[in-house]
Amino acid sequence: MHTISKKPEYLFVTLEGEATYQAFKDAIEEELVRDDYPTMNDIWQLDNCILAVGYDQFEDIVNDLLQRYPQQASRTKTALVASSGVIRAFAQFWIEHTKILPYETQTFMSLDEAEVWIT
Repeated sequence: MHTISKKPEYLFVTLEGEATYQAFKDAIEEELVRDDYPTMNDIWQLDNCILAVGYDQFEDIVNDLLQRYPQQASRTKTALVASSGVIRAFAQFWIEHTKILPYETQTFMSLDEAEVWIT
């Protein structure tokens, strides 16, 4: 399950429960169709989810995101909040796969750290 909320300076995406391949694709899809997505940086809170995504599925997710990324987007950053070992390793793997995207992605141990960087 995911939620997306608008904070004053960024979009906040939270994944909870089982984070499957489809759950990630659904969250990305919902974010991409938002009117404010092209201009708002985002923070993804990953600490409350159980990862159920295969490493082989990353490439598909990233390629889909790259193809659908808005041409007019001015956003520059995505922050991933991942404090536990497995989630943090996943986030680092995600960063490696998303270097081809036109914005920077970094991992943080806390929401406070992510907010400082994103704003």
